[in-house]
Amino acid sequence: MSTKPLHITFLLFFLTVTSGLSAGSAGSLSFSGSYSLRAYGTEANYWNPANLVYPVYYQGELFLINSGIDIDNNALSIRKFNDINGTYLTEKDKKNIVDGLKKYFTLHTDISHTLAGIHLPNIALSIRGNLYARGRLSSQYVKLLLFGNDYDRTYEFTRKDNHLEVLGYIDLTTGLSPYTFYLGDYEVHSGIALSFLYGVGIITTEDYSGILLINDDGIKIEQQIVLKNGTDGFGMKSLIGFRSEINENLTVGLSIDNVGGFIHWTGQTERRTYTAAADSIYIIDLDEDFFESEELVEETGSFTTGLPIITRLAAIYHLYDFNISVDWKQGYVNTVLTDKTPEISMGAEYYIKPQIPVRIGFSPGLGSDRYSFSYGSGWFAKNYDLEIGLKTIGSLIPSNYLKGIGLGITSRWRF
Repeated sequence: MSTKPLHITFLLFFLTVTSGLSAGSAGSLSFSGSYSLRAYGTEANYWNPANLVYPVYYQGELFLINSGIDIDNNALSIRKFNDINGTYLTEKDKKNIVDGLKKYFTLHTDISHTLAGIHLPNIALSIRGNLYARGRLSSQYVKLLLFGNDYDRTYEFTRKDNHLEVLGYIDLTTGLSPYTFYLGDYEVHSGIALSFLYGVGIITTEDYSGILLINDDGIKIEQQIVLKNGTDGFGMKSLIGFRSEINENLTVGLSIDNVGGFIHWTGQTERRTYTAAADSIYIIDLDEDFFESEELVEETGSFTTGLPIITRLAAIYHLYDFNISVDWKQGYVNTVLTDKTPEISMGAEYYIKPQIPVRIGFSPGLGSDRYSFSYGSGWFAKNYDLEIGLKTIGSLIPSNYLKGIGLGITSRWRF
């Protein structure tokens, strides 16, 4: 039994879940994710493999740069931060901060990097690294920090509002568009991408429970966190896609991801239980280490993580050098990979020259007030592409009202 306080752990967790980092290709970022019917070449392996039905003049892709960062929080804009930074917080300031959090802080992180790929007629092979994370922290912690506690009131904390989930893996994916059929008068192209997965690591929160009570008997604190982790996994998943040209201008598509998806963990598989407690502690004792804390580690043996289904519906309309698209992404459970709240994204593109597009995207941020706008452009030569993307969260353009900003760049050599 140790007596080390856990405030450092809680602080690190607090700082982690108040911001999110995500990255992807500059192309998908430029359209705020409205990319299902725009992704060609090896990128089609991760959006809709039916796009592989269209031939391209190159066979290989090497991503020289394919990185981005997207930082956001659900509470403070730059202006609000500047207003309260270094000043005395009034009751109104504190209330605005807590109200901005709704019920909890949130973290969403999606990082992916495609290393290289080969694209032949109707088939593509690619290698990509993936990192997904999701965190949540109850706003009650901030209320306690800003307003203090109510006397003789029990504060309870559960996993529903406090958890951290992390999943990382590398995929080797083969996509192909092998079959075209007719649905009434419409020609439908199909595609499938099969991925073999190497699991780098996983962390899941199995339990989170806590109690805080201050009354005549002193201070009572109980905290338990149970994390399950694993390394060195193997698995597979598949992505099924369809697209159809309704007419010469309008195309619609459907894709279903993570069909039959799983990762079986066989490496360091453990369950870690962290507990802390303090009972009948009075103010006079606060200058001492009054926490009794313990860490228990037990081996769990191998286990399997299922990858949840994700459905995307998309449409794109072309008119000369202009196009506009809309995507609907739907998960069916709340996990590190999916959310039951749908994601809607819209994108538009205009080619001012055959090699130079101007792009814009928008996502309303359903279920939150973190709407986003995105912008992008690039240069498309015969054997070389350069794309850039910018996303602003909570604001039309970069300004003091920003709650986050995203930047992405993709540099690709084709041969």
